[in-house]
Amino acid sequence: DESSKRKTEIEIWWYPLARDFGFDLIALGELRLFLDDGKVELLEGFLMLLTYLVYCIYMRLNARIMRRFKISDPYDPEPEDMGWTMWGR
Repeated sequence: DESSKRKTEIEIWWYPLARDFGFDLIALGELRLFLDDGKVELLEGFLMLLTYLVYCIYMRLNARIMRRFKISDPYDPEPEDMGWTMWGR
């Protein structure tokens, strides 16, 4: 049966991959730096929380950022309507 032999392809768009990779890299860098002495001080914890809040704000403003840099989602059926959704697109 040919239908059972079909391969399923996962389409990955570069923008969310690069965006999340960048934020993950920052978070891992902070963690590496702050755990160097074996403990996380209050200020270090606050800075990590602040980084997370910046990520949340970025995700909230993601549609505006995409419009500003003229980035359109190739999988969005209506790229002109780049309103905010619960996933930040």
